[in-house]
Amino acid sequence: MQPVYISPATSVHKYPTVPGTQVTESENHPNWRGNQERGDVGGEFFSQKRTISREGSDAHVKRYGYDSGSGFIENHSYDGPVYPFDASANLDGGYMSNTGQASNSELDKLGATAIASVAPTNAVLNLSTFLSELLRDGIPHHKFELWEQRTKKLKDLDKRVGQDYLNVDFGWAPLVRDMKSSYDQIANAERIIDQYQRDAGKSVRRHFEFPEERSISYSSWTDLAAPYYAPRQTRLENPGNSHKVVISDELWIRRWFSGAFTYYLPSDWISRDKMRSARDGLRNIFNTDLTPEAVWNVTPWSWAFDWFANTGDVLHNVHAFADHSLVLRYGYMMQHSIATRTYNCVDPRTFYDGSGTPYTVRFITETKQRRRATPYGFGIDLSSLSDAQKAIVAALGLSRRK
Repeated sequence: MQPVYISPATSVHKYPTVPGTQVTESENHPNWRGNQERGDVGGEFFSQKRTISREGSDAHVKRYGYDSGSGFIENHSYDGPVYPFDASANLDGGYMSNTGQASNSELDKLGATAIASVAPTNAVLNLSTFLSELLRDGIPHHKFELWEQRTKKLKDLDKRVGQDYLNVDFGWAPLVRDMKSSYDQIANAERIIDQYQRDAGKSVRRHFEFPEERSISYSSWTDLAAPYYAPRQTRLENPGNSHKVVISDELWIRRWFSGAFTYYLPSDWISRDKMRSARDGLRNIFNTDLTPEAVWNVTPWSWAFDWFANTGDVLHNVHAFADHSLVLRYGYMMQHSIATRTYNCVDPRTFYDGSGTPYTVRFITETKQRRRATPYGFGIDLSSLSDAQKAIVAALGLSRRK
């Protein structure tokens, strides 16, 4: 174990810190508080600080008397701190080698995991899933043909039997319920698509915390010499008394992600005129007295097939944009780690009178890291983006980031 010399003191100390070292790598962003520009106005950051703290009380020992070896009356005293060991030759030797510092590639992997957990892709995926299920199961294509056939028969029957068409036996009530259910589904699809368009370009902030990590390990060594103090006075010591130094290494790590997502849609991403016309046509049906004749005459049955065809176009566009429209306005993966090595003496009895308990000494390395994401995630080479992706980045103003 390499020694350290810490200047003696005469007062009681509890966790005072000895001036250490700090290395910081950062960027200057003087206007970040008042910056109204949407996007990323931050930067990457690294800082590592090393300090030494100590806990305990100074020793106060005196020895006065005749020394037979020298033939003189001698007076020896010491007032100051006692340490578990002397590391003055190499101060860095007292710190933990494993500081918990993560490499950029490790932060990129963690950032990718965080994004996968919190990315608001539900806006895209839910719309795609809803429309797919609606087209497949919610409103089967052949249903409209059956509506047309059954309504025509009921219309002809209406002229012969008057109001008897309302009889359930003719299937009118089930038909109305089926049409009403389909109308609700179509209206709901319209609402979801409208919301999807309104939310495009807006920021959705997300935060993700990884589980904290904490580990601790122990080791020890035995020294035949007395614990360290300076200047050393062997007349004050208890000769032949060894002491044991117990070392505890504790590592604490916190990791988290913070970012703002958005997705991009061009203003003309899809024409929904036919869908709206179909919705309005069906709405007109339910604004009239529901008779077979009214249902037959209000709108041509082509509206149903137009709605299906137009919805298919929307679904195609959703799938196309889902691959690369979701981007980060800003995203950061951060880590804070503290590595603490503690030295503590066990029953040392430093001086002849049994006094002189050494300080508990802690060598602390604190590391703070911040890794910035690109608009398409961590560790992405921007030169590898497709033309469409580059156009989206430019359209959202993200290319102006520092």
